[in-house]
Amino acid sequence: MRPLLYKVSRRFTGSVRYKLLALVLFPLLIVIPAVLAVAVWWAERVHYQELLRTVHTDLAVAREAFERSQRDFLSSLRRLGDSWMFRTALRRKDVAKMEGQLAAQRLADGFDFLHVTDLQGRWICSSFGNASGISRGSPLLHKAARRGVPGVGLEIYSREELAREDDTLSRRVALPPADPQHAATNDGDAEQRAMVIRAVYPVRDARGRLVALLDGGVILNRNFSFVDSIRDLVYGPGSLP
Repeated sequence: MRPLLYKVSRRFTGSVRYKLLALVLFPLLIVIPAVLAVAVWWAERVHYQELLRTVHTDLAVAREAFERSQRDFLSSLRRLGDSWMFRTALRRKDVAKMEGQLAAQRLADGFDFLHVTDLQGRWICSSFGNASGISRGSPLLHKAARRGVPGVGLEIYSREELAREDDTLSRRVALPPADPQHAATNDGDAEQRAMVIRAVYPVRDARGRLVALLDGGVILNRNFSFVDSIRDLVYGPGSLP
């Protein structure tokens, strides 16, 4: 009888012990994964928000740098158009001197093409020495010619339009597709158009009348120095791999 009671008592004691252990561990098994899940979610959320703020800040700085670069190109044309030497050459119709000034300005400020045109966009002279041509029509050109409003902005030039500016420009802009598979489905066509920062500045004579336009453009395709300058301004030299 005693061995039987001992066995029953021992089994009951063990059962109670396991139940108490289960009662203690069961909440822990639920709480610990929940706490870990909340911690992981919170860390990812904070990291994502911080990354999002960083990206927004970097994009805002890059946008401001890009817009400032556009304003700088327009200011370059303003300095040229308001200079006494240029106005004198324009008044005297001294094409040779104007071409020399355009060529120097193009090299100094990074323009890819630069023209003096009449109010209809017909070239008076060019930085390339080619005086026969007409500038591509755009709202920038029309506002400058009709209301005397200088302007700068982004425009898309076709390969043919660039070739009319200068033959060498159209050969610089071709961009191969980034996805070879996509290229294969489109007969391997490369992007032939160019994204151009275009600036137009109206030139007035001594009486304040509109007499000419300065029309310049900077091609962004393959313009790595321009892109690198914005990158270095946003991140600082050496901060990226």
